[in-house]
Amino acid sequence: MGVASDIAQRLGQGSGLDFELEENSISVAPRSADGFTVWLKESDGGYIVGYSGWHEEFESAEEAMNCFSYGLSDQCRLKVSIRGRMECAWTLEALDEGGWSSVSTTALALVPFWRRKSIEYQRNREPDH
Repeated sequence: MGVASDIAQRLGQGSGLDFELEENSISVAPRSADGFTVWLKESDGGYIVGYSGWHEEFESAEEAMNCFSYGLSDQCRLKVSIRGRMECAWTLEALDEGGWSSVSTTALALVPFWRRKSIEYQRNREPDH
């Protein structure tokens, strides 16, 4: 059984999360309007875990699963840089005692730099009832 299948099995046990499992990947849809998709892909060389456009590569299944779980928590968020209507960069931020701190950034190589820049924050959390 692969990591994606293992995650799907765990999520299928009453988690309330909407997920899609394919042969070597899984993605979980955000539960609130300001959340982000969390995904994992298995490859020959390891694993790629992503939160919307941000992503990180892992060799260890355990590290990949930990990163995947972290994205579903409310302890992290994405700072999304937008040019016009195009998302161009995603910075993972972690919540610590002093507030939010940047962890790493994934960005597109070519962006419409002439368009107005805006910032949007996305965070997975329980939906309001």
